[in-house]
Amino acid sequence: MDIGEALYSYLSTYIGTRLYPDILPQTPAYPAVTMQLISRVRDHLFRFDSTLVKSRFQFSCFGLTRTSAKVVSKQIRLALQNYSGVMGGSVIVSAVEIDGEVDNYEMDTRVYSTMLDFLIWHEE
Repeated sequence: MDIGEALYSYLSTYIGTRLYPDILPQTPAYPAVTMQLISRVRDHLFRFDSTLVKSRFQFSCFGLTRTSAKVVSKQIRLALQNYSGVMGGSVIVSAVEIDGEVDNYEMDTRVYSTMLDFLIWHEE
């Protein structure tokens, strides 16, 4: 299992079936969340590679009201911030830290959103 699958499995227990990889479905039920891998950095040691990886994930939390977007973003933040342990049954996570939060309103869809970026240090 990779970190994306482990993260999806872990977060589904907190926010249910409204978590989607990359993009929302055509007609989502709100509030809804997308998760996307933004970058992955592998740690290098002199003359060999470490198994420690830093993955940046972005979670976009959507709602028909600002409050509903914020409620689901808070669930994500509380589930992940400062987490360490085994995620998804097999991925060892050393640390999770929040790295940014931005609110938005999309005029064309009339949907509020809160985007959260997390850095996840894990074994690969």
